[in-house]
Amino acid sequence: MAKARSLPEAAIVFALLLLSALPYLGALRYGFVYDDEAQIVSNEAIQRWSFVPAYFTGHVWSYQDPTVAGNYFRPLFLLWLRLNHAAFGLHPFGWHLTTLLVHLGVVALVYALLRGLFGSAWLAAAGALLFAVHPARAESVVWISGVTDPLAALGMLGSCLFWLRSRRERSAPYLLAALLAYAAAMLCKETAVVLPVILFGYAWLEDTASGAQGAALALQAGARSAWQTAPFWLVAVAYLFARFAALHGLSHPVQLIPFSASLLMAPYLFCFYLGKLLWPWSLSLFYGLGIVSRLRDPRWWLSALILTATTALLVFAWRRSRERALPQAALWIAVPLLPVLNAALLPADDFAHNRYLYLPSIGFAIFCALLLQTLARSMGGTSSSVTRLAGATLLLAGAFGVSTALQATPWRSDLSLYGQAVEHSPGNSMALNNLATAYMQVGRLVEAHAILADLILQRPNFWLATYNFGYLNYRMKRLSLAESYLRRAIALNPLDADEYAYLGLTYLRQGRPGEASAQLRQAIARKPSGPGYHIALGMVLLQLGDRNAAKAAFLEELRYHPDSQPARQQLALVEQALASAPSSPPR
Repeated sequence: MAKARSLPEAAIVFALLLLSALPYLGALRYGFVYDDEAQIVSNEAIQRWSFVPAYFTGHVWSYQDPTVAGNYFRPLFLLWLRLNHAAFGLHPFGWHLTTLLVHLGVVALVYALLRGLFGSAWLAAAGALLFAVHPARAESVVWISGVTDPLAALGMLGSCLFWLRSRRERSAPYLLAALLAYAAAMLCKETAVVLPVILFGYAWLEDTASGAQGAALALQAGARSAWQTAPFWLVAVAYLFARFAALHGLSHPVQLIPFSASLLMAPYLFCFYLGKLLWPWSLSLFYGLGIVSRLRDPRWWLSALILTATTALLVFAWRRSRERALPQAALWIAVPLLPVLNAALLPADDFAHNRYLYLPSIGFAIFCALLLQTLARSMGGTSSSVTRLAGATLLLAGAFGVSTALQATPWRSDLSLYGQAVEHSPGNSMALNNLATAYMQVGRLVEAHAILADLILQRPNFWLATYNFGYLNYRMKRLSLAESYLRRAIALNPLDADEYAYLGLTYLRQGRPGEASAQLRQAIARKPSGPGYHIALGMVLLQLGDRNAAKAAFLEELRYHPDSQPARQQLALVEQALASAPSSPPR
């Protein structure tokens, strides 16, 4: 009998996963885009197993420059990249496939969470399907480096499910599994640190399920819930200590957006994400939201009013229905959004992204299943009413799926991705800068030049655009302009190594080898492993007539990059020149 009952549910889950995969299948043929180039293609730290211990002692971008502070402590994400590189090299199909498989794993866990909450396979499948094909999913599933959110969700949902089972069965092994899954989630993406807040809410809701009133009873329930979730708080503290040690601080604000403005931005950002969750249209990689810097800004008042009214409505609905799914949905929506509301941690024009809705969409799935349950009850709960509601859900999922497939198409290349972003948000400086970079990658230098020149006029202190404009003029052999803007970039941000390197190469082209040598040494001091830095220095030293120093530079390049053929060729040439040079006469 048990086997006969399990077969239909197995078929439901199979159909759920198949439908969940459909909108993303076209993206399996896409390449590496956006941050994939830096995090995967040119990231030597994921190409050898010897780098793995360093994943746990620095931030994600440490391989570029370990002296620059970072906010992303994600060692298991880097390990995931290493495993994929070992399996697929630089063939993007395999990377896209494993990212999709992680997403499908999350869909299965969302189904399990809803199945346990509602006790209904069709409600669980409906909510999980709407989660899976929600148009905001494209950024996290189609973009290979966006796998951090699905990986974190996998750990958080696994931890939650293990914890719920440990409570039912009073099982220490399940509790241990829950703690390990939670730790793994945080080591994939720091947003997962909020899970104990969600679990505390679960415990408190269960403790107050009888509806007993009174502040004293609520405080007692809170104390019991805190005790029941104490192991998770301890794991969170251990993670924060590890993060502090690796990053030399808990966080490093970019401070292009003042912290005071970040606080004022929080209600506005929350409403923005809530709007995209409930009405997922007109999505883009970047958004032109603008900064809320004053209390009298109408966006702040309107956002505060919307949040107050929404909270009051949810509290009223919960007190009338006592449906535990309602506050659970609110917890999964609101709590994972809290860390990404601090706009001070991100550059201006780069603080709002669809990928931040991946975890809150778990709450969206719970809410959808609850709404369907309520509608089914109001329609009498008959099989025909369930069939009609299931059909309506499939229609909505179909609309979502088509939109998701369309949202995925710009991710086929950098040019299409940034072009769509500029079309959607024409004033967004990051979108414009990245589009200019994409133009440079395909040799459309004149178009890149027009974009960057206009962007620098609008934002003269935008370091990245200033550096890119200097680099572009170097490529176009406009050396005086290249020198001017590269020097300006160094004044704006003296920490980046590449700007010194290209300034040195500019001096080399101008026939100023002494100044070129000084700038290249500055670049090497900031990033000793910079690819090509030591080769460039060696070429400069050859011009200065110091073959022995040039040989040492080429050897140093090979120490960091053993597979560098240009370094080997130059080393062979300089060794040949040294061998054939006449020895100095005796004195």
